Amino acid sequence: MLAKRIAAAPPTATYLRHRLFTDLLSPTQLARALRREWRPASPDPNAFAALAFALAELRLTVAHAFTSMPPKGQRSFAPLFNEALNAIGDVPLDADLISSLQEYLETVAGECRRLVPIEVMP
Repeated sequence: MLAKRIAAAPPTATYLRHRLFTDLLSPTQLARALRREWRPASPDPNAFAALAFALAELRLTVAHAFTSMPPKGQRSFAPLFNEALNAIGDVPLDADLISSLQEYLETVAGECRRLVPIEVMP
């Protein structure tokens, strides 16, 4: 649903910025809420793993929404989508996570770089 909301946005910088950053249901607002609600001192050992997985999924959703844009839109808005991916943030890969989750986070980071390249060819 989140990717559809982003993809359905009119292809203007102002509207896409709103959908990615300031809309109450934007991926960056959701990431902020997740980070705010996460308790570092939580007695649940899986709490940080759940946060890491949720942030990775948000990043992947943004990257896939980017790929649904026409090539001209991708060229124009790649910097904006990269800004959103950076705002959501990576989970430090040196965090104490089980190896399968660590591997998944590395895979998601690579997939985001592949789907939303830093520099888009004209």
